Amino acid sequence: MTAPDDLAALRAEIAQLRQATDRLRRELNDLHRFITVEHDDDGNATNICVRCAILTLSRPDAADRFQIFITAGPGDTGPCISMLGSDGKPRILLTLEKDDPCITLRAPGGTDAVLLRADAATGRGLVGALDNGKSRAILQAVEGDAGAVAVVHDDGRPRVCLRSTATDGEIFVSTRDLKTAIKLTTNSQYGGGTLIVHSHSGKPAVILSTLAGYGGAIILNDPEGIPYVTLPDPKTQADAEDDAD
Repeated sequence: MTAPDDLAALRAEIAQLRQATDRLRRELNDLHRFITVEHDDDGNATNICVRCAILTLSRPDAADRFQIFITAGPGDTGPCISMLGSDGKPRILLTLEKDDPCITLRAPGGTDAVLLRADAATGRGLVGALDNGKSRAILQAVEGDAGAVAVVHDDGRPRVCLRSTATDGEIFVSTRDLKTAIKLTTNSQYGGGTLIVHSHSGKPAVILSTLAGYGGAIILNDPEGIPYVTLPDPKTQADAEDDAD
């Protein structure tokens, strides 16, 4: 090969290197839009900041098997972190839509199994247990500095509910048509506890409670909820006290 040929070949290699360098510079500039390396006063790298809308993490031994998606949504959509199971379907979701934080745990079939939420407006939390997407139990902070636990069924309505405050506690058991069947409460007129059994009409039928000065008491009501038997009978007790005087 003559000297002119060598010079031409060298110029061609230089041109290729220049193209490769320009391409590498463009790629680095693109990376700098998303990745920033922070340094300390001695020039040592301390932090790497990544700015992007979607970040995916895959298995180290299988780059095509994604395990985590981190996304930043537009507007009020908010961020979302999705952790995938071995089937590639989301099992854990962390979302923040409209400042409403929520954690969702999903079953293998993709249905919701556990739901954790925090109401941004009230500051109250909620934990829900679901059966393949259908609500079954709810634990929630409610108004009046109270907490409540409800057991629900496919219609989403409670059959058993427990409510507690700093001063009293109550348990409600409902019928299929959502009429109260049994009420157990510490909110009694004379202190102590009260058990109320309701009839099919929803009116109190049997009341077990306490009466001032008499201890325990049983009240039986007619179908209209009007007492017809009271043990002890306040009138009899009053007559006995009059006779004793």
